[in-house]
Amino acid sequence: MEPLEAILHTLFRPKWERDPNDSEYDGIKEMREVCSEKLTVSFCHSWPTPITIEKDAYFEHLEAMAEAFPDWSYRAKVWRSSSGQAQEEEGKDGRVVLSLVMDPCGTHTGVLKLFGEVVPATGKKLTFPKELVHVHFDKSGGAPLVHHIEFSKVIDMQANNTGDLAGVPGLLFALSRPIPPPASHILSTVPPYTAADNRDPNFKLRIQVFKQICRRVDADKLQLRQLITDQKVELQRHLDYLNAIRNYC
Repeated sequence: MEPLEAILHTLFRPKWERDPNDSEYDGIKEMREVCSEKLTVSFCHSWPTPITIEKDAYFEHLEAMAEAFPDWSYRAKVWRSSSGQAQEEEGKDGRVVLSLVMDPCGTHTGVLKLFGEVVPATGKKLTFPKELVHVHFDKSGGAPLVHHIEFSKVIDMQANNTGDLAGVPGLLFALSRPIPPPASHILSTVPPYTAADNRDPNFKLRIQVFKQICRRVDADKLQLRQLITDQKVELQRHLDYLNAIRNYC
């Protein structure tokens, strides 16, 4: 396993829980100790909303989730190219960016304490939509450390029960709890189409197209669906051609 992937495996390991056979072992405490070594001093975590949290708040969030969802799993997979290599990009200030896809799930069997809310166990099984996450690594000190975890956008909304929402909004939606103030203005429920990556130069155009589709009647939508299907087939042909000729470059 590559060094950067090994760090991701530590940060997004399937679950941290207490061992019922070992009263001295505290998985949640170990999570903070082990993961903290992988983060920079100025580490931050962000969503596609105005909120950004720093290291201590990040661990408080993880601990709250571990207490409420003992079987919590990120189900994270590194975004790979067709050759099987992890997709690394150069980010700001010379940092390396590695992308991954995750669709977390867990069963709410413990008390959830989040943003001043106390939610008793509901026994609900939560499954989130697939999200694209960018992890920024800082290598300036030698060994790579995670500087920023950026939840970017929802990329697949099938088979979820969080209202197609990711993060805290999706969590509270699934538990039938409103987002409490003052968090409501920074964690407002984000429709999936607005969770697109703002670095996309066609972002505004995509939003306008989406809104126009929503205004169409069902008959028009069926025609659009067929048109989109035909375009996907044509694009795949172009992609196959480009992949074929690339070998000769």
